[in-house]
Amino acid sequence: KKINYKSLSSSWDDTTHEWLYFLTYNNHIVKIGQTIKSLKKRYESYSAGTARYMKTGTASTTNFSISECNALAVSKGMSVQIYGLPVEKERKIIERFGLIRECVLSVVRDKETMLIASFKNTYQHKPVLCVQEGK
Repeated sequence: KKINYKSLSSSWDDTTHEWLYFLTYNNHIVKIGQTIKSLKKRYESYSAGTARYMKTGTASTTNFSISECNALAVSKGMSVQIYGLPVEKERKIIERFGLIRECVLSVVRDKETMLIASFKNTYQHKPVLCVQEGK
């Protein structure tokens, strides 16, 4: 593990929301992403992207790439910051199979897609580390 992420806000551990997040290097957005868990859990997942795990095939390519880029940026003296936007979990009453339940609906993936499209419309390119887009 090459980099540790630390909290600067109590929102880091918040699991009551889904999250859109921005990863920045020297105040420039390099990655826009989303998580249905906390920001802390998402970045713990990025931290699992180690070279050792890549060799054994147990790390995701995205986690490895982000982890390596973040470590390199820090080693070069860049400021690496993570910003989060809370996304309310949407709820809907659904009746199925003779039961009525309040269900939680996830909309954060669609909001991530909208946010990346807005970024592309504004800057004419995707953030450099956005190699995947939510579908």
